Amino acid sequence: MPFLETKRRGGFMREFLLDGEEMIDHDMVSFLKGKGERFFFPCKWIRYNDRKKLFFFNEGFYSLGSVRKAYTLDEICEVIKRFLSVVKELEKYPEIAKENVIWDLDSIYVDEKKNIRLIYLPVYREKDGDTDNIYKKRVYALIEGLLKGTESAGEMSKNSEKDINDGELLRRRVVFQEVKSFGNWDEVLETMNRNILQDDSMIILQTKNENGEVFSYTISDEEVMIGSDPGKCQIPVEKQDDDNKKTEAKIGWNGINFYIYDFETESGTFVNNTRIASEVQVPIGRGSSLRIGGTEFLII
Repeated sequence: MPFLETKRRGGFMREFLLDGEEMIDHDMVSFLKGKGERFFFPCKWIRYNDRKKLFFFNEGFYSLGSVRKAYTLDEICEVIKRFLSVVKELEKYPEIAKENVIWDLDSIYVDEKKNIRLIYLPVYREKDGDTDNIYKKRVYALIEGLLKGTESAGEMSKNSEKDINDGELLRRRVVFQEVKSFGNWDEVLETMNRNILQDDSMIILQTKNENGEVFSYTISDEEVMIGSDPGKCQIPVEKQDDDNKKTEAKIGWNGINFYIYDFETESGTFVNNTRIASEVQVPIGRGSSLRIGGTEFLII
C-alpha cells in the first residue's frame, strides 16, 4: 500500500503519507483541480520530513458513513442515484485509475444538496489483478451498505417499518443484480426508483404452440410446476407418451428473485441457451429465455 491515512481534523480534512515525491502523479493532481473537480476534492501536498503528505479539504461535506442513518429511504435512494451517476461519469475517463478512488462509506462525501464528492489519490500504483471488477464490487458493497443502514438507525431514523422492509428488499434486489448483470448501473438506478417493489411482484411466462398460438402464464410468489403430467403441472410442455409423463421443472420466488429449478430430467432445462445444473435454484427475470422439456418460453 503506497499511502497511509494519518488522521482527520474537525471532520474537514483528510491526510495521507507517501514514501516520496516520485509516487505523485502530477498530471492527476492537475486533473483534480480541473475536469475532476466535479467528482473529486482537489489535492494539495507538502514535504513531511523525507516523505510527502497529501491533503484533501472537504469542508461543507459529510461522509456517508456519518449521515446515512439520519436519511429516509427516499433520501438514501436519491444519494445512491447521484453516486451512480458519478460512477458512470468516471467510467468515461480512461485516465482515471479506479483503484485510486477510496471506495468506502467514510470516504464518500455528500453536502446538504446531496452533491457527491470522492477522494482520489493521485499516485502511481501497480495494478493488482482485475481492477475493473474489484472497484465494481466495492461500488455494489457501498450501495448494499447504504440500504442496509435503514434497518438500524435507531432514534435518528425517519423510516417507517414499511420503508425498513422496502430497503431490505431493494438491497436484496441489488445483490441479485450484481450476480445477474454485474456492472450494469442502469439496472441499479432503475431499482432506486423503487418501481421494482411493484413491478417485480410477478412475471409472465409466454410460449407458442406449433400453430403459432401464444399462451401466457402469470406467476407470482407461488411455485408453479412445468411438465407433461397434467395432474401435477400447471404449465404444460410438448406432448409426450402417456408412459413418460413427468414434472420437468418448477418456477418460484425465494424472497429475493424468481428462480427456475430443474428436477434432474434427461432433456434438461436451459436458461438463455445454457443448460442449468439440476436441483439448484437459478435466478431468472424479464428477458430470460427458457427451454423446458423441449418447449421454448420467454419471460416478459
